[in-house]
Amino acid sequence: MTRKEALALFRDLAIEQDTEVVPDPLLDSFLQGGLEATNDLLEYVDADDSSALSLVAEQSTYVLPADCAKVRWIDWNGKFLDKTSMDELRKRKENWRQTPSGAPREYLLSGRNVTLNPPPSQDAVLTAPTGTIRYVGSPASFRTKQFQGLITQHHRIPVFYAVAHFLLTVNRDFQGYQAYMSLFEARAKVAAAYYRDRAVGTP
Repeated sequence: MTRKEALALFRDLAIEQDTEVVPDPLLDSFLQGGLEATNDLLEYVDADDSSALSLVAEQSTYVLPADCAKVRWIDWNGKFLDKTSMDELRKRKENWRQTPSGAPREYLLSGRNVTLNPPPSQDAVLTAPTGTIRYVGSPASFRTKQFQGLITQHHRIPVFYAVAHFLLTVNRDFQGYQAYMSLFEARAKVAAAYYRDRAVGTP
C-alpha cells in the first residue's frame, strides 16, 4: 500500500475528508504510531549489525544499535553467545567486572548496553574482531518508507491502530476507538504467528 492509498483508507475509516482541518502530515504521525505499535506486537523489523560490536581487548561493554528494541541473538566467531543476567551472575557468585579476559561466552543486557563475559582478550580480538547482533529494530519513517517490513496483507493493521487513536484524541470518539482497537488487536494476533515463524530466534 502506498502512502497515498494509506491516507485515503485512513480518511475513509475515520470519516475525515477535510485536508485543511486535518492535513496529511498529521495523519502521517498517527500512522507512524501505528507502525510502532504493530512492531511492538509483531516484531517484524529484523536487523543485523556488526559495527556496534567491534571488539576492543579488555573492554566488556558496548553500546547497542540506536534503533535496537530487542536483542534476538549475538554471534561471535561463528558461535551464538549465551544470554545471561545480573541475577544469574549473582547466583553463580561471579563478578563480571573482575573476570579475566578471554573468548566471550555469554552476554548480558543493561539499558542501551551489552556486556560480554568474559571481556575479549587480545587473542580473541585477533581471532574475530567483530560480532553480529541480530535484533528487532524500529520501523522506518512511514512518510518515506510506508509499510516496509510488513507483508501486503498486513498493511491495514497499523492503519486500524492509527485510526483508533485519531478518533480518541482528535474526535473524542471513544466507541470508535474501541472498535478499531479491537480490530487492530484481532488482526495483529492472527498475523503474529507469521512473524514469529519467520524470525530467527536464539538457538
